[in-house]
Formats: sequence, structure tokens, C-alpha cells
Amino acid sequence: MKSMPNILTILRLLACPILIYLFFFGTYLTILIVFILACVTDFFDGYLARKRDFKSNFGKVLDPIADKIIVATALTLLVMNETIKNYEVI
Repeated sequence: MKSMPNILTILRLLACPILIYLFFFGTYLTILIVFILACVTDFFDGYLARKRDFKSNFGKVLDPIADKIIVATALTLLVMNETIKNYEVI
């Protein structure tokens, strides 16, 4: 149980390739569900780490990286879908 926050962080990292796969072969609803589940794992990861005082160097380093990677993946997919347009700034 002590490594549960780290397992949740790794699951969040594993959600990125799943999101990319679903972008090409799935539906928008499944992409949304996977992204929301990844966000929920982020909440429970932090909650368990604070509540039960589960702290590790692995978690301290990887948790913020996993957060940034999942958000960067989602934003990249939105740009590829042209939901977010690339406007030229003068």
C-alpha cells in the first residue's frame, strides 16, 4: 500500500499513449473518460501521499512530470484536431 501513490502516477503516465491511440481509433467520449480518470488518479495520488504520509523521491520527481505530460498530450491532441487553432501573432 505504501507504493500506491507511485502506482497511480505510473497509471497517469500510461494514460498518455492510450489517449493518443483513442484519438485515432476511438471516440471523443472515451478520450474524455480516460482523461478524467487520469485527473482523478492525480487527486488520489496527492491525497494518499499527504493523508498517509507516503513520500518517496520517485514520487516527488515523477508526479509533476506526469501531470505535465498528460496535459501536454491533451493539448497536442486538441491542436492536431484543430480544436485549438494556431494563430499567427503579429
